[in-house]
Amino acid sequence: PPAVCLPPPSRSMAIKAQQGQEGYGSTSMRQGEHVIYVSIGDAQGRGKRFGENRLGKAVLGGLALIVCACLLVSSAMEERKYVPFSSVLAVWKEERANIKKLEMQLAAKEVKKDMVNKASVHLGAEDKAIAFQLAAQPITSKLAVDCAKKDSYDILKNAFTSLASNISAENATLYAKDQELFAAAAEAKEKWLTAESKYRSAESDQKSAKEAASYARSQYDFYESAVTQGQSEYDSVKPQLDSEKSQLSGELPILQQIKTLISSMNGAEQKAAPASLMHVGKLKTLVLSLAPPARNKMIAKQITHVRSVLAETNTVGTMASMLSVIDGIVTHIQTRITEINNDVSRMEGDLNSNKEKRESWQEKVVDLSDAADRAENKMNSAGLVRQQLGGDHLVKQQEYEDNHATFLDEAEKVKKQSNAISVILHKIEDALSQCN
Repeated sequence: PPAVCLPPPSRSMAIKAQQGQEGYGSTSMRQGEHVIYVSIGDAQGRGKRFGENRLGKAVLGGLALIVCACLLVSSAMEERKYVPFSSVLAVWKEERANIKKLEMQLAAKEVKKDMVNKASVHLGAEDKAIAFQLAAQPITSKLAVDCAKKDSYDILKNAFTSLASNISAENATLYAKDQELFAAAAEAKEKWLTAESKYRSAESDQKSAKEAASYARSQYDFYESAVTQGQSEYDSVKPQLDSEKSQLSGELPILQQIKTLISSMNGAEQKAAPASLMHVGKLKTLVLSLAPPARNKMIAKQITHVRSVLAETNTVGTMASMLSVIDGIVTHIQTRITEINNDVSRMEGDLNSNKEKRESWQEKVVDLSDAADRAENKMNSAGLVRQQLGGDHLVKQQEYEDNHATFLDEAEKVKKQSNAISVILHKIEDALSQCN
């Protein structure tokens, strides 16, 4: 049976497409009607489906294989022709440009129509019809003027002039508002940047003041520790040095008496030996009264040697030979006393110096800590101002950006309206010129 048939219209479905009447500014084309008939059953009205039995299925399968083989052979033998991508792209761009041009033409017609409606809203039907006629007439064609309607041309000129004035005022308002918001955003930004600079400066000052206060605190702690250690050393060492000095100072008179006695015994030996021997007992008593210092081993060793020599001999000559040794002991004792005095003076000087520096740094700690607190308060205040002005800047900047996005569209729209009015006014003035 045939796969497709053309039955009477009573057994078919009709698909129709008809383009409607074009309106003002339309550029679409009219198309005719097309009717396609499709079979939905057999001649008796009973719906059948080919391939419902085994024979039909086998025939369909064979036909499908034959069609596939034919397609493969045809595809393999067909010569392929490739179109360069650049050519396709050029065609696509040209089509896009044509579409864009058409859109602009339609938009211009719509703007003219809108301006005519606005200008003639309070005019009569005849004047409005003339306005539409002038707006629809192409610029390149010769203007068809009816001087019998000169009064209508005058009325239209006044109407469109007034509308042009209103459009110009609207345009000025749009630009003024945009400039006002831009200036406000720029001013807010400048204030925020100034506040940001002041905050950064205050932040740097606060950091420096904090570091200075911290350094003063460390110096105070250093000298506080030095005073504590120096005082402890002074309290423990000075009594020992005073005791040693006192002992050594007590030895000097005895040593001086021994020197004097030995000198006198040495002179008496040349005159009368019995006279010099009279002083031996006294000399031994003085020698035995010498006490070796416990903190100076060298002097203690010398005194012990003199005591042992002078205590064990009765010879005046031997005693006289010890005179140089005693002079050495006296020199060592005097030197040691000088050292003790110097050590005590050093300890007292270091301790007093550290105390003075501690007091000085203690005052600096107070002053610099107060300065650091003031710097921190200043920084925090500057931070609050910066934050407030930063928020104000963001708000005004957002207001400007939101308005500017709308402003660009509105300004473009007003520009198109102004151009459309200029074109219509030019036609009206041309008509009046011909009538005059």
